[in-house]
Amino acid sequence: MGCGRVYVMNRTVEHGRELCSLINSWKIDCTALGIQRDVGLKVQLLINATPLGVGEEFPIRPRDVGAGLVLDLAYKPGGVTSLTRHAMEESVPFIDGLEILVRQAIEADRIWLGPLSHRPGEMCLGSCVKD
Repeated sequence: MGCGRVYVMNRTVEHGRELCSLINSWKIDCTALGIQRDVGLKVQLLINATPLGVGEEFPIRPRDVGAGLVLDLAYKPGGVTSLTRHAMEESVPFIDGLEILVRQAIEADRIWLGPLSHRPGEMCLGSCVKD
């Protein structure tokens, strides 16, 4: 995976430990923590896989943990999550949940239906829209 240590923050530390148990089985050091603002850690990648930040402030600022990239799986139709907003304000590169959702849909379409070039009648869509 290319990482030496993983920190899992969860509202329920025991659930975080369950995930860490799996990660540890891959020979990657993993530590479970409760959700907290002052983490005191430095990370390269900050991933949010919860709805935190959609309706309330995300508890961690990317700059506070030294994040070089933010991956926010949460998305807010018509707006941005607080984590994504913090990343933009702090000039930290990010990928937001809406982009991830769209990319997953495109990949699922390719897996289930095959490449566009193999679907009769659908190639017209791209060229017809240009007209």
